[in-house]
Amino acid sequence: MTQHNVSRILNKHFNVRVIYTGNRYRGKQLILVGRKRDVEIASWVNDFLNREFVRFWKGYYEKNKQNFVTLKDRASYYYGLELGLSEKLKQAEEKEKAVLVGDKAEEIKNRYALVNVSLKRKINDKVGELFPSLRRGRHSNINIRPNSFLSGKTDGAKINICRPLSQGQSNNRLTV
Repeated sequence: MTQHNVSRILNKHFNVRVIYTGNRYRGKQLILVGRKRDVEIASWVNDFLNREFVRFWKGYYEKNKQNFVTLKDRASYYYGLELGLSEKLKQAEEKEKAVLVGDKAEEIKNRYALVNVSLKRKINDKVGELFPSLRRGRHSNINIRPNSFLSGKTDGAKINICRPLSQGQSNNRLTV
């Protein structure tokens, strides 16, 4: 459950595409497709967020276990964490774009948007090439528990992601 919430964050904000392969009998794998440096960052963020989501949930559970916390509460809390963090990341992206000032600001913003669109297209093309029979998985709707969801959303906005320091520079090639 946690991994799916984290995967949606990675897909939306970290310039990668998350692919699941395998099954419960042969084992499941998570594959990240994108530029090498984006995959390295997304891999680190994936591990970090999976740990953070569980840590935050345990804290919430300990505070609220006398209120008969259920699996629906956990799903709602994780969904809230996902949305809270996603909103925070979106605001950070908007701030980054707003830093561009001067006469050429609009031109730079448009160029930035074009680069993002072409990168997503390249990633989708690569995914189509590597996984020609890929199909979308089922998405189940969750019954939102308002208290758990709102607490998760508040806590999600508290999560801070700092890029790890890496050795050397990575190139911009698409990798799996």
